[in-house]
Amino acid sequence: MKKYLLFTVFTLLVLTTKAQKEINGCIVTLKESNDNNFIFSNDTITVTFGPSEFFWYVNIKNNINDDISIVWDKSSFVLNGRASKIIFDNTINFKKDEPIPDQEIPSRSFIDKKIFPVDNMEFSSPTISRRFVKKRYEETGNPDTVKLVLAFNINGELHKLDFNFEIVPKQKK
Repeated sequence: MKKYLLFTVFTLLVLTTKAQKEINGCIVTLKESNDNNFIFSNDTITVTFGPSEFFWYVNIKNNINDDISIVWDKSSFVLNGRASKIIFDNTINFKKDEPIPDQEIPSRSFIDKKIFPVDNMEFSSPTISRRFVKKRYEETGNPDTVKLVLAFNINGELHKLDFNFEIVPKQKK
């Protein structure tokens, strides 16, 4: 009975643990983390996130023996409910609206990208700004949200995965 109780308590702690990171005076939380890191993993893919003030680092690993591809034009960067096309750190302003070709990820390999919402490009607006996060949090009591929707072509089928982040101002002690 004692072992069962310890296992249950440990399981509940693991299931309720969320990945958190301090960035630019804010606490960013990933809700779909398998552990206390910014990593999501299943049998098919492993996605590692590195949120930052502007560009978000994404590492996508193919865990299967078949090639897969990420469909960038069906993926989205949703900031506080506003959906935006994903662009990269090397995107030139006048090419920001051009289609992005699918990117193949060969079997058992990975890709690294720095992504950004195209809607923030014109004024180089940050995705995480303590001033704005704090203001909205004080006005509404709600955290800022980022949802990254990543679309994959796996064996000829389109699959979408949503990754939900919450951002709140760091409380001063």
